[in-house]
Amino acid sequence: MFGKLLKYEFKATGKWYGILFSVLIFASILLGMMLSNLASGAFAYQSSDAVGVVYGFFSIAFFSACTALVISNLVITVRRFYQNIFGREGYLTWTLPASAHQILLSKLTMATIWYIASVVGIIFSVILLFAIIAMSSGVDFFNQLFALLSYIPPVTFFQFFFLFVLGSISGVLFLYLAIAIGQLFQNHRVLMAFVAVFVLWIIFGTISNTFHSANPFSYFFYKMSTFGYYGNSDYNFSFLAAYIYEIIKIVLFYLGVYYITQNKLNLE
Repeated sequence: MFGKLLKYEFKATGKWYGILFSVLIFASILLGMMLSNLASGAFAYQSSDAVGVVYGFFSIAFFSACTALVISNLVITVRRFYQNIFGREGYLTWTLPASAHQILLSKLTMATIWYIASVVGIIFSVILLFAIIAMSSGVDFFNQLFALLSYIPPVTFFQFFFLFVLGSISGVLFLYLAIAIGQLFQNHRVLMAFVAVFVLWIIFGTISNTFHSANPFSYFFYKMSTFGYYGNSDYNFSFLAAYIYEIIKIVLFYLGVYYITQNKLNLE
């Protein structure tokens, strides 16, 4: 049943994401071609104002496509979970011959995969953009890129990628838990969900900043702020600590969502 639920989730969202990814890639190609022509002097005889307008248009189109993908991903994740679990569609969802774990995990899997795909899609579009510009200038972009990536040990790359996957899962569950907490209230559920996001963000943000060894962002900013001044041998980032922290959040968030859906479910 889990497979059928997951297939339905991707079928319901795949078309929209397909359009978003297509627009993003198309916009990156157009902007890359525009910048490559600008770099090669193809617009040397054109009005500078006209070139500026065209350049600005394609730049806005590209960044708008990136923004639309990010915002749409967030909206789809929140909307599908709320409507299918706590909204009117919840009456049908909870009558399906599937366990609560199968229902929740299918939505979590779908949202996490699309989130990761969105991040990868934006990175790919940026790489494609620079590749088009580089090729017009006679630069072997991919050799340069692979040479740069060769400085990153494969183990470190996979460690960060695994941490990114865990962070993606906990991020989706964070939104799910906030939505679940919001529906505990009889009125103003959306407002209370936003309040829950704010409160949870403060709590776990404080905890994350306290345990520096488990927070790659705090570690990075510490390195940048203390570089050349204080030394930082006593401030070490630990992948193991970061993994444990993310797994604890995943378990806590998931159990919170599961408990509310099983014991405090209040459909519209």
